[in-house]
Amino acid sequence: PFRISFLKTLHPVPCYALEIIEITTGKKLVFTADSGYLADFVSFSKDADVLLADTNFFQGQEGHKVHMTSYEVGNIAKEAKVQKLILTHLPPSGEWEKLLEEAKEAAGDVVVQLAEKDLQIII
Repeated sequence: PFRISFLKTLHPVPCYALEIIEITTGKKLVFTADSGYLADFVSFSKDADVLLADTNFFQGQEGHKVHMTSYEVGNIAKEAKVQKLILTHLPPSGEWEKLLEEAKEAAGDVVVQLAEKDLQIII
């Protein structure tokens, strides 16, 4: 019932982002997987209902080749006009609320939340 597309990410070991579209409804989920920032994420995520984005760094740490920052994923969500951005692959330490606020600021009107254990998302 799904169409699945892949995008090779910016990461030192092979890794691929996923675009999953339910064929009958057109509902779209995008998962960036591990990746540094790629401009291609904007078109890959275009009009997604949910974008799960690797957000391991805080604003001001842009340009990594392994993970993205709160600003980068917020900007991708805004430019791609996604409905909801969920920050995943959070840093093991640090202020997650600050990460969330930075992403919200960059994302504009996009709904932004942190991933959490056992989170269920209905699209």
